[in-house]
Amino acid sequence: MATLALAILGPIMTGDDTQLSGQGNPVRQAGYLLLSALTLFAIRPVRRPAAILSMPAPIVISLVICGISLLWALAPDVGIRRLFLTSMVAWILCTAIANLRFSQITLLLRLVLATALIVNYATVFLFPDVGTHIFNEHDDIALLGDWRGIMAHKNFAGAICAVTVLVFVFDADDVPAFLRWPTAGAAAVFLYFSQSKTSFGMLGAGVAVGFLFSYYKSRYRPLLILLLVFTALGGALWANIYRNLTMQMLNDRNAFTGRAYIWQTLGKYLDDHWSTGAGYGSFWNIGPSSPINHYAKDWLTTIASGHNGYLDLMVQLGVPAAVIVIAAMMAWPLLKLILDNSIEGQRPALLLALLLFCIGHNMTESSLMERDIITGVFLFITIALIWKITDPKRMRRTSSRSEFSIA
Repeated sequence: MATLALAILGPIMTGDDTQLSGQGNPVRQAGYLLLSALTLFAIRPVRRPAAILSMPAPIVISLVICGISLLWALAPDVGIRRLFLTSMVAWILCTAIANLRFSQITLLLRLVLATALIVNYATVFLFPDVGTHIFNEHDDIALLGDWRGIMAHKNFAGAICAVTVLVFVFDADDVPAFLRWPTAGAAAVFLYFSQSKTSFGMLGAGVAVGFLFSYYKSRYRPLLILLLVFTALGGALWANIYRNLTMQMLNDRNAFTGRAYIWQTLGKYLDDHWSTGAGYGSFWNIGPSSPINHYAKDWLTTIASGHNGYLDLMVQLGVPAAVIVIAAMMAWPLLKLILDNSIEGQRPALLLALLLFCIGHNMTESSLMERDIITGVFLFITIALIWKITDPKRMRRTSSRSEFSIA
């Protein structure tokens, strides 16, 4: 719960870093160090040494690849600090999930998310100057009046509201109806007023796929595989037919609220450094040595991400390494979830909805392997839960008793 709280507060704790120097926030870093120490104490490593090794293979592989890229990083000191923070967050979450029952985990998630929703609403109505956007960002007047609560930006608020809807809609039969549906509805209303289009769109997709998967049976697997194949073929056909329109949109610097301009610039950097990139944590927000200063001269030099998790990973790790990390963090958990014969019903539906939300959200926002950004945090949680429910031994062990205690 404390880890989630720190992740939620992260944007406002680091929002005053106007120099984009990559120094980070010492209070946040100290908080995660303390939580790591408490987690280590709670799992009793002397009695159960194996409890330390709780991170699923995709996360371990991805962290190792990021670590290797530090060998040629432009800002290794910044990269090391960011990778250490990312590793701490992932380890705390995965360790807690490995040693708690599934129902305990979802209960804790709902408590934190419901509390955050209440605080966000209170901030909007009691402190509107804080809870809503009242300034222009890069001349984007469309932000004015959008709700953000305590989340520093509407896109962070939208993402956490979308996740709140998903965890209260799926696998939440143990929540009283008078709490479950009003909470989900209130989160959807806040999401609407945040005007976070990516979160809104991916929430719709996540809910639709989650409801379909809740009725999924393993005997339907051939139909599911055919559906996935035809969906991929349909996407390829659409891309071919509307290729000119797509390229016209991407060449328009104002498309996707300026993101197309950012992506074009990242593409130019990849043309020159496709094999190795700048090194983990060494592209954005590292001061004058940032590569963006050599590829742009205007407002692009004042932002801290490329608003696309996949492109941001490529400019840091290089295309080959980034593809491996994306496959490990996205494709592997997805296939593991839908191809497992032993799991059906609401729990895998919840996890599939969360995973698809994280996959789609990274198309226009960056959270993949990005420290404690809230969508990235929920990707860690989702992967850990997928590994948990697809491991019958672990499910049996933690269903009988909780092994996580600070008493």
